[in-house]
Formats: sequence, C-alpha cells, structure tokens
Amino acid sequence: MNKNNEEEKLLVIHKLHLADSEYRIKSAQYLILIAKCHMDLKDYSTSMRRSYEAIINTARALILLHDLSPKDDSDAVIEFEKLFVATGKIGEEFARYAREAWSGRSEAELAAGLSDSSEKSESQCNRAALFLAAAERFISVNYSENGGAEK
Repeated sequence: MNKNNEEEKLLVIHKLHLADSEYRIKSAQYLILIAKCHMDLKDYSTSMRRSYEAIINTARALILLHDLSPKDDSDAVIEFEKLFVATGKIGEEFARYAREAWSGRSEAELAAGLSDSSEKSESQCNRAALFLAAAERFISVNYSENGGAEK
C-alpha cells in the first residue's frame, strides 16, 4: 500500500473513531437519563447498571479520540487513567469514579441483578453526570473546531 493510501485509511479510521466518540457521549447522556428514571421507580439495580454504562461509555468516548478502542471495560478504565488522569488532562476523582463503578459492577453482579440502595444508586448516577460533564468540557476545550485533533 502506498503512502497516500495509508494516510487516507488512517484518516477514515480517525473519522470513524470521532463518530463513535460522539455516539458514546450521546449514549452516556441517554443512560444517565434512564438511570434517573429507574431511581424514581426505586429500581436501584438497573439505575446502577445504567450509571455504570454511562461512565464506561464516557471513558471510551475520550479514549477513541486517541484512535484507541479498548477490548473490554477493564481495559477502558486502565486506558482512561493512563491517557487522561496520569497526564493531568482530567482530575483523579474521575479515575476513582470509573474504578469504583467498574469494581462494583462485576459481570457476576450484573448478571445476578443484585439490588442496590437508593443512596448508592443516586451517588453513582451523580458521579456519572459529573464524569460526563468533565468529558464534554474537555472535548469542547481540546477538540472542537480542530477536526478532531487535540489542540
């Protein structure tokens, strides 16, 4: 493959990652809304799952901006910490939110549908909203009007 074709391919992949990143941000917004609805219904287990999914979608949205796509949620948390927290781009508290959401929602727990408390559900939903807001600010400041390349 010649150099121009390789560059074109990389550009297309980057555009796909940007589109996927935008989709994941919108998904996170939706998931937070759904989590709040489930809290109102006192379905705390579902609310916790949706908040967890919002946090992971937000982390993945940011990671995609680096043209990376982690294979699973655990890798997403690790990559998020490495690319955004360790570099000081996003505060340490957001890495803690992601780690706590991930560690508290193992596949076995998700499958079992264990019930969660109102307070725990509300806390995780609030953290998901804060995580999303921080990511949206970061994207707005660092990627907007720059063709998807970090400023």
